Amino acid sequence: MMRRTTRTRRLSIAALASSLAFVAVAGAAVRSFWIPTVKVFGDWNRITLEHGSVTYLRLSKIGSVDPSAAYLELPADSKWNLLGFGMMKRVYEAANYSLLSLHWFIIPLWFPLLFLLIEPVRWLIARSANAPGFPVITGAE
Repeated sequence: MMRRTTRTRRLSIAALASSLAFVAVAGAAVRSFWIPTVKVFGDWNRITLEHGSVTYLRLSKIGSVDPSAAYLELPADSKWNLLGFGMMKRVYEAANYSLLSLHWFIIPLWFPLLFLLIEPVRWLIARSANAPGFPVITGAE
């Protein structure tokens, strides 16, 4: 038989902080369906919050192309998507004879929201610190 944990001060603070973070992330997730938010880092990286997911996009220069080459074979695209998680890699040829690599990662916001619920649920399951240990023996109801 598993013993229930008690509601300690540390668990209460963690549950409160997790609940506040849950409300903030849920608010951002709801807002993302109407107003997309984009944060650009440098010239080649950006993070976007839209449609209930966080997208990280990175574009990098991986080399140059010989303009006298008659035929250029670009690597095949690779991508996958599962339960809202996604990843894509694509190689482009730019106008100035350079090769660009695009990496794209998607994380749905339901995933961090699920983890933010762990501490509040643990707090709800835990018994109060001043609850009697054996309610049948002590007569407490």
